[in-house]
Amino acid sequence: MMERLTRLMPSEGPLPGKEDVMLRDRPVNSARRTVALAALLAAAFTLPAHAQEKAAEAGAWIEPDAAVNSRSAKTSSSLASDLRVTSVVKAGLLGTDATGINVDTRNGTVTLFGIVATNRSKQAAETVTRNATGVAWVMNQLEVVSSASQDAVGIEDEATKLDVEENLEQHPGLDTIGIEVSNCVVRLTGAVASGVERREAMYLTGATLGVCSVHDALTLR
Repeated sequence: MMERLTRLMPSEGPLPGKEDVMLRDRPVNSARRTVALAALLAAAFTLPAHAQEKAAEAGAWIEPDAAVNSRSAKTSSSLASDLRVTSVVKAGLLGTDATGINVDTRNGTVTLFGIVATNRSKQAAETVTRNATGVAWVMNQLEVVSSASQDAVGIEDEATKLDVEENLEQHPGLDTIGIEVSNCVVRLTGAVASGVERREAMYLTGATLGVCSVHDALTLR
């Protein structure tokens, strides 16, 4: 019996894993951990205290203001850069037959939209744009219409634009979309709230009488 007790008793010296046992047996102070977490959140973020508590309870990730400001700065910088590129391209087009076309730049990608009289003018406009400083890519959506037909086409395009505007204005969220029409080709610009609104705008535009095709240049808010 004594031998069995001796074998069961621990030997002298520190117990293996003693520190781990002590940590496991030590009571966890939930209140202290909660206060510490709240302090870290308050130090890292500038949201109101009640918003931080709700976010912490929900396990939500709160983005630091520094990251938000950094992204906003990048967006502003990109917008300024795009405006400069647009100005450079338009200045370059002054020496071509494509002076009246629309030039839109987004993240270095330039879209050319409008009407020119010949394929040579269309290609010349694209070449000038590609050679402009800051241009990463060119989307040439120019339509070729003979000079003799441009007045008639312009009248038809204006009527088509009014019809598209009327269709979109009947649907909340779509009434602020920008509409450009070139030789019955419609280009939609601006921002919408969701992919559903984007598809709805494309469908309504394509279903409008007089529309040949639709170019989607919409973005999500």
